[in-house]
Amino acid sequence: MVANFVNALEARAEEIARSISTEMGKLLAEAGGEAMKAVVEARAAGCTGQCAHRRGFWLADCRDCQLFNPASKRCDPWDNPWNFPSSPPMRKAIPALVYGNAIILKPACLTPGAVVLMAEVAADTLPENMVQAVIGRGALGQALAEHSGVDAVGFTGSVAVGKRVAIAAAGHLVEVSLELGAKNPAVLNDASDLDRALDQILLTTFAACGQRCTAVS
Repeated sequence: MVANFVNALEARAEEIARSISTEMGKLLAEAGGEAMKAVVEARAAGCTGQCAHRRGFWLADCRDCQLFNPASKRCDPWDNPWNFPSSPPMRKAIPALVYGNAIILKPACLTPGAVVLMAEVAADTLPENMVQAVIGRGALGQALAEHSGVDAVGFTGSVAVGKRVAIAAAGHLVEVSLELGAKNPAVLNDASDLDRALDQILLTTFAACGQRCTAVS
């Protein structure tokens, strides 16, 4: 079931990439890379049995794939960042779907297109209402986090909003996952190939228009 969903997303990866590039502004090639990365990570997590590791485990190389600790919950609203509209929601949704959970995806208002397309694909490949997309501003997110029918809340965004999400979810004591900002210096020490190292620092700084939490600042 989840494999069919992922395969269908791959078939529409170019459409998703164009939506990302149009709304967020990153180069189409970068948007295409994000869309396909989401597919690869989803396939690794959901279609090869790695989600069966309920307590998670470490990989020797973090580039191999993204793994998560899925929770046996009923309805998980995930709020997703505007700068990466495709890959973060997939990282959170796939493990939950593998365990039979329903998902509510609330994209950033600036970049809703990718999540809307994901919901369209889900409607064609998954049981009814397993994946739903809702679009709105802060009041909607707060209403979702406070709702008694929700069993887990995830948010990626600013520290200020993350605090509000945690407070809202605390009212009914549900699991909360927060990814809030970053500050990333680059320390260059005894590089064997200085030109290549500087190229990588520049790429890290300016990729995705410089609009990402992992950008070197």
